[in-house]
Amino acid sequence: MPGIGALAQAADAAYAVYAFPENDVASLPTDVRYSDDELLGLRIKALGDEQVTAIWRACMPAWKRELGLA
Repeated sequence: MPGIGALAQAADAAYAVYAFPENDVASLPTDVRYSDDELLGLRIKALGDEQVTAIWRACMPAWKRELGLA
């Protein structure tokens, strides 16, 4: 699944000032739901604590890399 860098760049060039990584990906749980979002075009809806935890675990490696912790 594309990360925030890929999604933001596709949504609007104005996000370039945030210097999001372009090649970030995360393996999100397969059973999350997606819906339209007026800001970025896509919203992820987690259904319960297990999905929220799975999403955070999928995204944490990218956060650690960006912060220089990995």
